[in-house]
Amino acid sequence: MVATAASLLVVSTFATPAFAETESASGVLPPVVVTPARTAQTVEESLSSVAVITREEIEQQQAVDTLSVLSSVPGVDRSRAGGPGQQSSVFIRGGNSDHTLVLMDGVPINPGSAGAAALQNLHPAFLERIEVVRGPAATLHGSDALGGAINLITVEPDLGTRGRFGFGLGRYGREEQQVGVTHRDEAGGYAAVKALRQRVDGFPAVVDGDEDSGFDNDSMLLRAGMDGDQVAVDVSHFQAQGEAEYYDTFSLMPLAQDFKTQLSRLSVAAQPRESLESRVTLSRYKDDLDQLDSDDFVFTERYGVDWQNDFVVGPLELTAGIQAHQEDVESLSFGTAYETTERRRSAYLQAGLEHAAHRVEAGGRYVNDQAFSSEDVWSLGYAFQPNEVWQWRIRGATAYKAPDATERFGFGGNPDLDPEKATSLEAGVRVRPVANQRIDIALFETRYRNLITYDGTQDLNVNVGRARVQGVELGWQLQQDAWRLRAEAHFQDPENRDDGERLARRTRASGLIRAAYDPGPWAAFAEVTGEGSRQDLGQRLSGFGLVNVGAQWRIRDDMTLRATVENLLDKDYTIAEGYNTAGQAGFISFTWTPEL
Repeated sequence: MVATAASLLVVSTFATPAFAETESASGVLPPVVVTPARTAQTVEESLSSVAVITREEIEQQQAVDTLSVLSSVPGVDRSRAGGPGQQSSVFIRGGNSDHTLVLMDGVPINPGSAGAAALQNLHPAFLERIEVVRGPAATLHGSDALGGAINLITVEPDLGTRGRFGFGLGRYGREEQQVGVTHRDEAGGYAAVKALRQRVDGFPAVVDGDEDSGFDNDSMLLRAGMDGDQVAVDVSHFQAQGEAEYYDTFSLMPLAQDFKTQLSRLSVAAQPRESLESRVTLSRYKDDLDQLDSDDFVFTERYGVDWQNDFVVGPLELTAGIQAHQEDVESLSFGTAYETTERRRSAYLQAGLEHAAHRVEAGGRYVNDQAFSSEDVWSLGYAFQPNEVWQWRIRGATAYKAPDATERFGFGGNPDLDPEKATSLEAGVRVRPVANQRIDIALFETRYRNLITYDGTQDLNVNVGRARVQGVELGWQLQQDAWRLRAEAHFQDPENRDDGERLARRTRASGLIRAAYDPGPWAAFAEVTGEGSRQDLGQRLSGFGLVNVGAQWRIRDDMTLRATVENLLDKDYTIAEGYNTAGQAGFISFTWTPEL
C-alpha cells in the first residue's frame, strides 16, 4: 500500500503547472458535485472525499438496483440478504449500515423506523448521477451521516423534446420495460415523466431454500420546473412500489412483503443579486412496508422544510440555513407495537475563505430535538494549492445519529438512548500531472462512540459501543480520447474497540479497475472489482474478485442496444452469511429515444 502511494507521488513529482493550463483546451473538465458543500463545486475544489457515478456509467452497468451500482465505489461495503429486492445495507468507511445518510435530490430518504434506506427498491434508471461523500457530512446534512452520505440526483432533461421507450431481458427471469417523455426549452422550462416496470423471478435467498425469492417493482418519476434569470422552481414526485419475497430469518419459511416509497418535493430559489441566492425546499417522504403473511408493518411519514441561503462577500462564501421536520412512525413487529411523532429543528452555517493558494472551510450545526438533548456538530478544513497540479488538504469533522424509533420503542426499546457520535480526521493530496489525469490519496481515521447495542442481560438497547476505523484511499483516473480508465483501492482497519474484533460485514480491502472505450457508434467496458474477507455471525467470509463486462451499439442517434454480463467468471462468493448471491447473469436491452 505504501509502495503504491509512493509510486503515484513519484510520477506526479515531474508535473508542472504548464500541463494543467491545457485543461480547457483539452475539454477535460472535472465533474461538478453539490453534496459536500450544498453548492456547486468541482471534485478538486471539495475538501471532502467524494466519488461520482455518472449517467454514462449507470447506463453501461444496467444494474438491477442502486445498491448494485455502488459496488463500483471502493470504500462502500455492501451487504444483501439474498438476491434482488432483499434487505440490503451499505457501510461507508466502516460505519454501521444506518450511519449512511441517503438523499434524493438533497432530501433525506432514510426511514425513521430503522434508519437505513432501502436502496434495493430504487432503480438506477431514474438517476442522472450518484454522489458519494466518504466521511462525516452532518454539518450540512444532519443526522445519520456519520460514515458518509449518498445523494441520488434524478434525471435532468436535455434540450428539446424526446420520448423514451425501452425493454430488457436477463437471467433469473429479469424483465424490464420503461416509457417516458422529457422536454427542455430555450427559455429554461423543463419537464420529465418516466415510468418503469420490473419483474425478477430471482433465486432462493437463503442457502438452504428451495423456492425462488421473486421481486416486482413499479416505479415512476414526475419532474418539472423553470430556470429563470432570478427565479428557479423545481417540483418532483418519485414513487416505487411492489412486492418482495424473502425467507424468515428464524424459521427459514418463504414469506412476502409489500413496499411503497414516495418522495414529493418543491424547491423555489431566488437570486435577487449575483452575490445572494435563497432557496426553500418543502418535502414529504413516505415509506410503507406491509407483511403479507402476518399483521406486521412499518410506516414512516415525514414532512420537511429547508431554507438555504448562499452569500458571497468578497473572498468569503457563506451558506446558512434552517431545517425542520415532523416525523410520524408506526410499527408492529413480532408482537411489539409503537406509534410516535417526533419534531426536530436545526440551524447550519458554513463559511469558506479563499486567498491565493489557501482555502479554509469551517461549519457548524445546532440541533434541537424534542426526544433528547440538543446537539452541536462542526467541521473544519484547509487546502493548500500552490499551482494547478497539486492540492494538499486536511479536514476534521464530527457527526451524530439520532436513535431511530425502533431502537427507542421496538425490540429492546430504550427511550433514554443518546445519539451515536463520530469524530473524523482526514488528510489527502490531489494531483493532476496532466490535464486528462488525476491522482487522489487520502488517509483517514474515524472514531465512533455511544454506539447502540442490544444488552441481552437487561433486554434493552444501550449506548456502550465504541469503534475505530483507520484507512487509506488511492485513486487514479485517465481520460484519453475515447478511453476512460479508472483504478481505485481502499484499505481500512474497522475495529470494535470493546472486544478488539473486526466490525461485522466490513472488508479490510476493496478495489476497482475499470476501462471504458467509446469511439463512436459502439462502446464497451470491462471492470474488475475485488473485496477482501469479512466477518459475519462468527464466520469468516472469504474475499473474492468479480469481472463485469458490457457493450453497446448505437444503431442510430435515437436507438441503442446494450448487453452486459455480471460475474463473467461465474464466481461463487458470499457477502452475508447464510444467503445466496447471483452467479453469471447477462442482461440485454433496447432503448428508443425519438424526437417528438
